[in-house]
Amino acid sequence: MSISASIDLEPGQVWTYHNAPDVDSRVTIGRIDVGEHDAIISIAISRALPHPVTPRAEMTDIGHLPIRQAALLRSLHQHLGNGPVPDRFNEGYLHWRELYDSGRAGAFDTDLAKAIEFVLSVTKTGARRPL
Repeated sequence: MSISASIDLEPGQVWTYHNAPDVDSRVTIGRIDVGEHDAIISIAISRALPHPVTPRAEMTDIGHLPIRQAALLRSLHQHLGNGPVPDRFNEGYLHWRELYDSGRAGAFDTDLAKAIEFVLSVTKTGARRPL
């Protein structure tokens, strides 16, 4: 079951999501950029990736990930309340925004679990692969 498209997403909201790699993984809405046709939601994800040195012992965070609103809404599960946007978010957002404005970056339009899988593949290999 996905979240209704009529739900109002706002910065600071904390959510669980489908197919999370860790039961304690959470999405925090950091920023919403509304375009002509859709919105890009910039999020931070806690406990999203296995730690590169001790993969079974720890999970690590994704400081910023841009995703299209429709894809995010399909992935969200339960709103847990509101909280602070993680400190690392703003630096990642500003870097992405600069690249996006120059046409060199985009936003994920696949479900969140696949986007995280892609980030993990880049983190492990340094190489991009198609979704």
